[in-house]
Amino acid sequence: MSGDKEIHFALQILCTAPTENLVRLHQLILKAICEIQAKLASLPSPESSLLDALLKKHKKIERFLKQSAAVAIGYSSWASTDPRIADIEKVSQPVSDQERFWVFLAEQSYTLEAETWERETFGTSRVNDLVREADVSSDHHGHIQQFLESQNYQGKTATMLYNAI
Repeated sequence: MSGDKEIHFALQILCTAPTENLVRLHQLILKAICEIQAKLASLPSPESSLLDALLKKHKKIERFLKQSAAVAIGYSSWASTDPRIADIEKVSQPVSDQERFWVFLAEQSYTLEAETWERETFGTSRVNDLVREADVSSDHHGHIQQFLESQNYQGKTATMLYNAI
């Protein structure tokens, strides 16, 4: 922190220095400013860090995106239980990018299903109400509990889906 204070103090001195001193030291001041700009320019921005990360994994991303949905999700057609539930159960420790993607798709699917049910049952949904008026209600959960009951989800599964939605 003392370095920060020293830099701040030096900048204050420069800003309050008499014009004739600044003119006399003009070249030295410009050189210092250029060196500082070069140091700051060498720092990676969040945007460039994101692009670098995408570039490093672009072949993997490209291969994944070229797959069909069935292959990307990797489900067997004979699965007896709703595979979305199994995927959401993995949310505590998804190990691979594919598992993270499955969890996202499962949560998104249930959320969309709940919103559709809410619109069909009540003529509107919490999402629609919020779009019309952002502070429409302090109820942040809409009719999720009623949706889960209508779908016969109970116990741990209902709690897990409630949190996912």
